[in-house]
Amino acid sequence: MTFANESTVPRDATACTGADIQDLLDALAAWLESHAGHLNALNVFPVPDGDTGINMSRTLRAAADAASSATGSAADVLTAASRGALMGAAGNSGVILSQMLRGFTEIYATVSVLDGNGLKRALEASSEAGYRSVAQPVEGTILSVARATAEAIQPGVSIVPALSQAARGAAEAVEATPSQLEKLRAAGVVDAGGEGYRLIMEGAHRWMLGEDIRAAIGPATVSRALIGAQHTSGEVGFCTQFIIQHSTVPIQALKEKIEGMSTSVIVVGTEDIIRVHAHASAPGQVLDLAVRSGNVSRISIENMEMQNESAREETDTGLTGIVAVAQSETAARLLESLGASSVVIPAAASPTVQELLNAVQRLGHEHILIMPNDKNSVLTAEQLRGLTPRSIHIVPTENVVQCTQCLLAFNPEQAIDLQELRLGEALGGAKIIELARANRAANLPHAQVTIGSIVAIYGGQVIASATAPSETIALAMENIEAGSPELATLYPCAELDPAALPELEAQLRALLPSAEHETVPLDLPARLALVSLE
Repeated sequence: MTFANESTVPRDATACTGADIQDLLDALAAWLESHAGHLNALNVFPVPDGDTGINMSRTLRAAADAASSATGSAADVLTAASRGALMGAAGNSGVILSQMLRGFTEIYATVSVLDGNGLKRALEASSEAGYRSVAQPVEGTILSVARATAEAIQPGVSIVPALSQAARGAAEAVEATPSQLEKLRAAGVVDAGGEGYRLIMEGAHRWMLGEDIRAAIGPATVSRALIGAQHTSGEVGFCTQFIIQHSTVPIQALKEKIEGMSTSVIVVGTEDIIRVHAHASAPGQVLDLAVRSGNVSRISIENMEMQNESAREETDTGLTGIVAVAQSETAARLLESLGASSVVIPAAASPTVQELLNAVQRLGHEHILIMPNDKNSVLTAEQLRGLTPRSIHIVPTENVVQCTQCLLAFNPEQAIDLQELRLGEALGGAKIIELARANRAANLPHAQVTIGSIVAIYGGQVIASATAPSETIALAMENIEAGSPELATLYPCAELDPAALPELEAQLRALLPSAEHETVPLDLPARLALVSLE
């Protein structure tokens, strides 16, 4: 890492105001957004499904956005930011970061001046809050990096040297993560969450020195606008969403024009493909502008007043409803067809607490089962407890296929304790193999992976690697105890070349001649296919 230029004029920590905290959080969010791609790449699997950068960026941006509308002292603004971080938290790393901010805020509110000693106390409390947020803390992660960061600050120093020591301590702790966690060492990467925390410390140090950390960054990988849009209960008008391809109008200019016609405006992407979300009383005007700007597709217009009335008048049958997460529209339709009460398609890779809470609040059931369909989102779902009077129960589904099995086993009239027992059994009812394309080489215990090869993931491990999907699935079947399944379901996904599908289907039939076979398209991102054996 590079360290800040300490010859610049530092800010006065003794005069830190609410406006200063707002500027710091906004600058840090932009700083982290610009490094999101770097963090995403620090993935223990050699496949492009790392989303730590996205999740931490979304969480910090949610904090900054909440802070921007707060008034009062620095402590007041931090309190608002802490709440915003919780509601915008996505994924394990985002939830842990939100809890760390809460711990920091609690100490900050008790100190009159944030000198080196105060910073050390606040970072210690932040670290402790992070450890408390995880049921089984693991060293070699953001947790140990945060602890080492606080420990690196020497007593009695002023704020700028303290931040310098914190940044260096975080860097050293990140470098040590592979020696603490075998899976990082094997993958040849440092911990992504810990690296994200280090970046935050570096950014804070640079900001305190008076540097404009926004000026030193490139285009943001994650847009801040993806955080905030939500439908409040009193809104009227039309929720208008669409995509513009090959826009002739620059994004910022387009955003400004739409803001003149609507509220809750989101305009993100590049000129090649722009995603638009707006609440408009006259959606036709917004669409007319869009059509004149480029090629428009995926148009969705919903009457929010009717949605709110429907939510207020809803009288769901049964005591238990289900909120499920889907990463594509095809998956969402599948889950809805199997009885999911509400399906969340997150704005980015993982759902935020707010996105899940919105879905819960649309339902009228006493008990809500959350099926996150991603092990990295289980901790996010657990944050719902205490945010709603509903009884929240987590079914730790790791993918859409497990979710379909649980939905098929679900009986809305059963008592919740029986439901949880029944769905727990359903979770282990099938063997699921995921196929993905490797984006880097890796020497793993069960496979030698090269860039571009097709890998098979089973039980959280890469178990096979080959040049074609059909070859990979054959190797994978040799490495698991498949038994004699009655049903083999192939779920081709977004990354699979259509020309490879017939060969993959034929290979599965040859490998499992006595099983019944079916193919169900499922356009999940970052995967070629999923195979379920029951």
